[in-house]
Amino acid sequence: MDDLAANIHGSVSFERNVRFYGKVEGDLTILPDHILEQHGHVGRDLIVEVGATAIVYGRVGGHFLNKGGQVFMNGASANK
Repeated sequence: MDDLAANIHGSVSFERNVRFYGKVEGDLTILPDHILEQHGHVGRDLIVEVGATAIVYGRVGGHFLNKGGQVFMNGASANK
């Protein structure tokens, strides 16, 4: 798993397993067969595709859209 600390202006999806520290101002999509460990802030929606895994310690400002993955929630969400 790669560590990434960044501020991203817009929406993003990662094509690798990522431990994310930082901020995404848009949506964050986790692609199939990938893992995201999220410690930062997602400004809008966190989208979990089929077969993806989200481990959330940080904050999500929008909604969780689970399309068939696994979500482990330890952080905060403005909307559930």
